[in-house]
Amino acid sequence: MRTWWDRLASRRAVMVCLLVAGLTLWTVKDSSTADESRSSQRSKAIATRQLAKRWPKIAASQPRGLALVELYTSEGCSSCPPADALLSELATLRHNDDLPIYALEFHVDYWNYLGWEDPFSRRAFTDRQRHENQRLETGRVYTPQMIINGIAEIVGSRRQLVDEAVGLALEIPEEVTVRLRLSEPGPTDRIDVDYTVAGASHGALLSLALVESGLANEVDRGENAGRHLVHANVVRAMRTLRLDNHGKARVRLPIPEDLDPRRARVIGFVQDGKTLRVLGASDVTLDARVEDGRHPTEQGAQRAE
Repeated sequence: MRTWWDRLASRRAVMVCLLVAGLTLWTVKDSSTADESRSSQRSKAIATRQLAKRWPKIAASQPRGLALVELYTSEGCSSCPPADALLSELATLRHNDDLPIYALEFHVDYWNYLGWEDPFSRRAFTDRQRHENQRLETGRVYTPQMIINGIAEIVGSRRQLVDEAVGLALEIPEEVTVRLRLSEPGPTDRIDVDYTVAGASHGALLSLALVESGLANEVDRGENAGRHLVHANVVRAMRTLRLDNHGKARVRLPIPEDLDPRRARVIGFVQDGKTLRVLGASDVTLDARVEDGRHPTEQGAQRAE
């Protein structure tokens, strides 16, 4: 059986198919990967210039939609560091430029047998990747894989493909409004997240992911032996539930003992219960809650005009 990617022969065919379906996101052009060793400041500048060059309307005004980018990766995979660096650039566009790009780095466990056990890997993330690929009918599970808005999958190190897919995603209006609010400071081993979702149908899925940036490891075994690996928006905890008619409730997430709240945030996103297409998303940082007891500002899909 041919893969989903193989069945799409040209960019024109891709765009026609997606427009007819009322979705978007694809291209089949490839390009070489740019140097991944530049500093974080240079990465941000280059990524911002790329955004402005490819999508000037988006760079000049507020996007109508969002891009939820899931990267499935592993510290035991020698092909993954370039994709990790690219995801870090996308996360920077959210953190520093307030663009609605929500980056999630899921570490899978199926490469742990190669000599290096990824400390951020979880079987639940492997299961999530397999489930999403079943819905996408790709016929394969691999790293590094990026899944954008639940409907497009790309090799995570293919920069131009990723840039163009993210740009297309940002052009499509959000269908669901997601608002998140964190509980007042309390026990340090958990956090309560109050969510309000408007516009979602009964049975839609809400996922809340606790992510942390600035994580790094010196790998001394396996395919990446001798490398210093740096990560952004690593998923440290996650819960997924089906929404009811009320669209609001409280969810508790565990906080790992070694998590630095100054570099962490909660990303919430809603998916269609059948297709897994992403309908809306939002995030909120942990730093204000933990540092001085202030309640973080409620954050949601509303943006300044």
